[in-house]
Amino acid sequence: NGGGNGGGFTAVGRGGFGFGGSDVGGGQWSMGSSQLTGAGAKPAQQQPPSKKAVAKATAQAAADADAARLLLERNHALIVSIRSALGDDAAAFAAFTGLSARYRDGQLTAPDYLGKIAAMGLGPDCVDELTSLMPDGDKRTALVRAAAAAERVRA
Repeated sequence: NGGGNGGGFTAVGRGGFGFGGSDVGGGQWSMGSSQLTGAGAKPAQQQPPSKKAVAKATAQAAADADAARLLLERNHALIVSIRSALGDDAAAFAAFTGLSARYRDGQLTAPDYLGKIAAMGLGPDCVDELTSLMPDGDKRTALVRAAAAAERVRA
């Protein structure tokens, strides 16, 4: 059981372990799976997922798909609303998207962005939905705070 000069644990026979080199037993423990690998080792059989796990994954996938569909519908409705508020003016909509990109990229502060889109004629309903659909949490929070501050000033 101990021959060899490789200096590590190796499989010896059927189930025993000895200290020795790679010439003893021919197997070794893999670092990631704690399964014996090498000569004579059998790969672990992967169990199929349970019915409960499959049902849970299926339900989660359906919920994710519904959430994504709802988000797309809300985004589309917001675009329609903004275009309408801007009088279906392509140049005004392009200006709006340019301002939005500048805000997203950090070139405009939230109060500046809100002031500019309000000056374009976008009302609080549009701003509320725009804020709620903002994917960046920090930008969304900044818009909420700026909108609340603007509302306090108006009141």
